[in-house]
Amino acid sequence: MASQAQVAVDRFSELPPEMSHHILSFLSIADVIRVSSLSKTCKGLHMSNPILTLDSFPFTLTSDKRLELFNSLDRFLVQRGNNKVESFIFEMESVYQHGETEIESHCGFEKSRILSWIQNVVDHCNVEELHVVFESFMSNPEDYSLDVKIDFPSCIFLCQSLSYLNLQMDCAILKAPSFSTCPPSNLVHLILTHVTIEDGEGFCKWVSYCSRFIKELRLALVFGLDNITVQSSSLEYFWVHSDVLSNLVIAGDRIQEVYIDWEYDVTTKQSNKSLNISAPNLKCLTWIGNMLNHHHLGQVNCLEKLVISLTCSDVNDLDSVCEQFLCSIRSVKVLFLDAVTAKTLFRKGFRPAPLGNVCDLLMSIRCRIDDNLVPAMTSLFRAACAQFDLFECVIFFSISYSTCSS
Repeated sequence: MASQAQVAVDRFSELPPEMSHHILSFLSIADVIRVSSLSKTCKGLHMSNPILTLDSFPFTLTSDKRLELFNSLDRFLVQRGNNKVESFIFEMESVYQHGETEIESHCGFEKSRILSWIQNVVDHCNVEELHVVFESFMSNPEDYSLDVKIDFPSCIFLCQSLSYLNLQMDCAILKAPSFSTCPPSNLVHLILTHVTIEDGEGFCKWVSYCSRFIKELRLALVFGLDNITVQSSSLEYFWVHSDVLSNLVIAGDRIQEVYIDWEYDVTTKQSNKSLNISAPNLKCLTWIGNMLNHHHLGQVNCLEKLVISLTCSDVNDLDSVCEQFLCSIRSVKVLFLDAVTAKTLFRKGFRPAPLGNVCDLLMSIRCRIDDNLVPAMTSLFRAACAQFDLFECVIFFSISYSTCSS
């Protein structure tokens, strides 16, 4: 009977738009498109969804298949018009097979399409969060020379709605606008990976003087930043990974955490490299790489956690450098270091400054226990227990030899 016929109810379409958009934000773009075909309401939700997530694409796509995909994404973005975009997320890996032709043309085409989408959401959709990861992989290493350099839209530095920017794109060139004429930026989080900065000094000045609300700055293998000088009254977290740095200056009263992965070729004998940190409220410091002849950590009386893994092959006056470093970190409470660092800072014959506030000591030993390591460990324990009893000592052992050299 008709009165008894079961009628399917579209519960999803009855939800408030905000809740529907939130649910759709967890789906891949392919699944969202499938949902949009269920009803006119679902299609409208698909087009008005303020969170655009374009990812989960198969990395095995051929150039022709990627062309079809880019055309489909083009059509979709045109159809949704200038609807509000709170978050734009794009992640993709383009893999070029050995013997593939027209690689340079395909690289340029794909990057230009991606940048056109970014330009649109920045100019017309009041985007707040921009997350773009695009990587090109070549089966033939010689083909990497065919990757295309492309200018990233400078409008991202002028976008007043943008608060979060995460960009990873090989051969993307960024140039910050002049700090003297640029309006204040509302960026809070800035993460750059594998990009090229055209004017390193200008970029640092833009961060220092125009990014008045920035709290997080991450720079991973960024080209063009041989010298970094950032002075910020709002910065709280700084992270850098580089093998081309010459000088690093970080200053700010609100900085609480600094991560430095700075390892360079010591055969170049570039003893003029320097590190200067002025962060009186710094709580956590990680320093990996090379001990420097010229470093100044300032007064870090609030330091709670220190993670260090340093070699000293390029240090001239090792005693003076170690003494200066240990005096700077004397307030640390949690200390994590490896065997190489311990044998440098607490080596036999050198009397280190006391570390009277240490309550947690963690040491990773991934080398042979020799006649240099044992005295260093003894000196380390004495420095840590100089004023108070060590509350807890945890040592991680991963030893390649079961016996000492003696």
